[in-house]
Order: sequence, then C-alpha cells, then structure tokens
Amino acid sequence: MRQKEVTFMALGTVNKIQVRYPDQDEEMIGDVLDMIVERVTKISENCNFYDEHSEVGLINYYAGEKKVKVSYDTLKIIQKGKEYSLKTNGLFDITAGVLTKLWDINHNDGHIPSRLKIFKAKRLVNVKDIYIEGTSVGLKRKGQMIDLGSIAKGYCVDLTKEILVSEGIKEAIINYGGSVVTIGKSYRIGIQNPFKKQGEIIGVLDIQDQAVVTSGNYEHFFVKNKKRYSHLLDLRKGRPVDNNIASVTLVADSALEADVYTTVVFMNTSSSYASKLVILNDGRYYMSDHLRKVFHKADIYE
Repeated sequence: MRQKEVTFMALGTVNKIQVRYPDQDEEMIGDVLDMIVERVTKISENCNFYDEHSEVGLINYYAGEKKVKVSYDTLKIIQKGKEYSLKTNGLFDITAGVLTKLWDINHNDGHIPSRLKIFKAKRLVNVKDIYIEGTSVGLKRKGQMIDLGSIAKGYCVDLTKEILVSEGIKEAIINYGGSVVTIGKSYRIGIQNPFKKQGEIIGVLDIQDQAVVTSGNYEHFFVKNKKRYSHLLDLRKGRPVDNNIASVTLVADSALEADVYTTVVFMNTSSSYASKLVILNDGRYYMSDHLRKVFHKADIYE
C-alpha cells in the first residue's frame, strides 16, 4: 500500500487529504485528488461571503430585487443550510449574514455595534425568506444576507469523502481546517486544548468512518475592556455568545451536520446531541457517555 497527501488553501483555511491505496492506482489517485482540490476551491470561491462578485455575494447584493442563478454545489449547500436552519428553531440560521457583517469579528478593532443596529439586523434574519426556483436563489427583503461560512467547510468534507469512497478508496483521513472525516480503519483524532497554542491537545478520540468537528471561542475574536467577543453569534440576542463554554466537539456521520450542531450546543448546552465533548472556560469538561468509550485524555492536560 502507498500513501499520498495533498495540502491546499480554500475555505479560508488549510486543507489536507491523506489516502492509502494499492500501488497500481497511483495515476488514478493523482487525478482524483486534483479533481477534488479544483472542486473545493471553486466552492470556496462561489460561497465567499466577503466577495461581492461570488454567487453568495450576488444573492446578497440583489436581495429584495431578483434571484441569482447558482452552481450545483452552492445550491446544495443553501438547501441543506435552509433545512437545518428550520430544524434548529432559530439557534442556527444561514441568513445571519447581516449580523456577521455588522460585527465583522475578523477585522474588528474593538467597535461594539449599537443596540439599535443590532435590533435592525436581527429583524432581517429569517431563513424562510430564502426562495429557490430551479437553480436560482433569492432573498425576499433588501438588506438580507446569506452566510454559508458555518457549513460550507462541512459540506466540502462530506463531498470529499463521498468522492473518495466512490472511487474505491478504502483508507483516508480528510482534515479541512479542523473538521475531520475518516474512511476505513480507526484513526486517533486529537482535540485542541482551547487554552494552549495550536496543536496542543487535551486528548484523542478513536474514530472510524465518522466526522469530528470542533468549534471554539478562541478561533476568531476581539477583546474590549477585558471582555472577549467571539465569532460565534447568539442569533437570539444578535451578539457574540456570552457563556462559560470554551469549545464544543461533536462526532457525527456528517461533517455538515456537526458544523450546524456545534453552533447549537454552544448556545444551548442542554442539547441532547448524542456525541459531544464540551470544555468550559475554567478548564473543566464533560462529555456524553458515547464519547467516554473512545476518548483518551492527554497526560499534559491539567
């Protein structure tokens, strides 16, 4: 068996695919990986919230005016996003782009939006205002914005697994910016310690043919008056989540599903999601019974 790895930038992060395959499949594997990189890169471009010329950018630009024809993958992500938005009773909503833009956590130098601006932005968040006709997508009200940043990565992870399996790959690990999916044998997946530098873990999970997704308040944030404002937004309040959770890790059959429910668990810790690990700001953590069976604590975690 041979091993091949490809690393590329897309979706605003570093992405890695590692596959194991028989010697005779060398040429085929190279072609498949090239195809995946090209497709994921295109999805990243089409779903770029910050590019007004992307497919998502055009949907937002023409909100309240007309619908926009989109590619197959953008349509599928929006359809999935709408489905999960309706399921989660307002805890997750892909039309929260207006709040994403208002807070602009990635570029914020400490500015806190006024209560009035937050109130007005919240009124524009409603996934029911997305309308889809064939391969065209629109928003009913001017000022509304779709933001697929929370699920596009999960979609691409699932898509990559689907393509590899369809091509006969029996062993692989896909890691797109910390959203991980495995194929075949059991892999040990490290869980980031939210209080340490990147790469230092609290422990590992033994995972086979599943997805592992972690979301944390340490990933993107700004600090003002000693208070941290995270990129994770509580849509009920129109503000960054303000609780005692440092990170949430979920294990699921789908990376996209895990993307959605890490957000839900962050805002509702009583969520009965079956496979979760929640780390609190004081260093304590708790996990579901299912994960206790496959979790191994790192000796260095105190």
